[in-house]
Amino acid sequence: MIKEYSEYSGKSVDILESNISICNSLITEEISSYREKNTIDILVDSKNLIYDIIRYPFNIDKAHLLAKYQLFSPYMMNMIISSGYISFLEYMGGLGVLSEIIKENLIDSKVTFNSINNEIINFSKWRFEKKGLDISTIGYIDKDKNYDVVVSDGFLQYLDSPDQEYLVQSMIDITSKNGLLCLLVDISGENPEFPLKKNVDILRIHSILEQSDMVCIYGKNTFSSLWKKMI
Repeated sequence: MIKEYSEYSGKSVDILESNISICNSLITEEISSYREKNTIDILVDSKNLIYDIIRYPFNIDKAHLLAKYQLFSPYMMNMIISSGYISFLEYMGGLGVLSEIIKENLIDSKVTFNSINNEIINFSKWRFEKKGLDISTIGYIDKDKNYDVVVSDGFLQYLDSPDQEYLVQSMIDITSKNGLLCLLVDISGENPEFPLKKNVDILRIHSILEQSDMVCIYGKNTFSSLWKKMI
């Protein structure tokens, strides 16, 4: 995918690989220049967030992503693919690899990819169009639209606590009745080597889900969980 991003961005592979290797420093510098902005604004405008995402194999390669899910969330893909669901939302997704997998396995499905970051939205849309994949790409969520399956993988830890809770509630609101909410979160906590990472109180997050009549199928109070909406 680095070659694809090179084609899209006009930057050489060497420059991209160099930026990936120093992305923590680039992001730290970027945060310092955004002193008047909150975390959401930084994530929206960041030109370097994509390097933090593209450096991980499971964000750019289908086989690596499926292997990750098999290890951390073994029932998720089977339930998504084989349960007769039609509409899917990759909520605050990486680079849309999961959306590609779903669309390729369920040709008639309605798949939507969402990201908060402008650069990632534009690059992902370019990739889908190049591959001829009918995947919608959006930056903001229509709260009046529901999805049978909502997947959020590895984004919550980028947000401050109030925004984490708001995001979780918004995911609940847009999940259809009897639909699935798949939530994977990095709960290792703040780390100076990863400047965008925040602490996540997973007990609090799952409490919000339970109070909204979401039923945990597996993974309660862990970093990888699957929920069903009963109302």
